[in-house]
Amino acid sequence: GGGMAGVGYWVFSLPADTIKSMQQASTTNLSMAGAAKQVMSESGPLGFWRGFTPAVLRAFPANGSTFLVATAVRNFLNDRFNKDD
Repeated sequence: GGGMAGVGYWVFSLPADTIKSMQQASTTNLSMAGAAKQVMSESGPLGFWRGFTPAVLRAFPANGSTFLVATAVRNFLNDRFNKDD
C-alpha cells in the first residue's frame, strides 16, 4: 500500500522536481520552460527521471513505514477512545 504510493508519487512528480532542482542550482534566473529545454537538450526525455532509482529505493520503505505507523496509531486510538460502555 504505502510503498507503492511512494513509487507512484515519484513516477509523476520527478519531472517537476528535476526542473525545480535545476532552477535552484542555476546562477541565473532560469524559467521552468528554460530548465525543461535544457534537460531535453542534454539528456532527452529520460533526463526528467534522472535519479528515479534512488528516489524509489528511499520512497518504498519510507512511505510503507509511514502508512504502517499511521494505521497502528489509528487503531490504538480507536481502541482506546471508542469504547462502547
